Amino acid sequence: RESQRVAGVGSENAVLEMDDLSAAAKESKKSATRNQGSADTEARLVNVRAIFTPEEADVVRDGQHIVIRLKDMKFAAGGSTLTSANFPLLAKVQKAVELCGKSPISVIGHTDSTGSPDINAELSQQRANTVKEYLVANGTLPENKITAIGKGSEQPLGSNKTQAGRAANRRIDVIVSAAQLSD
Repeated sequence: RESQRVAGVGSENAVLEMDDLSAAAKESKKSATRNQGSADTEARLVNVRAIFTPEEADVVRDGQHIVIRLKDMKFAAGGSTLTSANFPLLAKVQKAVELCGKSPISVIGHTDSTGSPDINAELSQQRANTVKEYLVANGTLPENKITAIGKGSEQPLGSNKTQAGRAANRRIDVIVSAAQLSD
């Protein structure tokens, strides 16, 4: 009986050790998948950066997101209508979205602080909607995979006291969730 009980304890320990090994293997696999995902995101980031000139856009990684900051988007003062001058830049955005596996995106509109906060919030939303509509109309992504958000003058990049700062603050950001990047 004593030998059976010892044998039984040994079996239980073996099962526990196997469970521990199985859990460790699963965690190792998750870690490898995360590392591979990070490497894939970095590779996509490099490829997306190569699409744009420094004058057209900044492309950066921000946590779990790839941000395409469209510096060269031009709207008339107080307007949200796209002009043909914007089409080459938007074609590059389409290519970038394709490189990211057509993951869902957010289009974020920003303004400078000229004008009232309410007007700026509405204008930035209209501009984000205009870019979203363009991307949907040109088959970049279906409407349900693009979110348009207006931030008004809430997130300035530069000083609103200078012309250059105000120009930097009037922008569109296209944000791709790195957590949702797919092949």
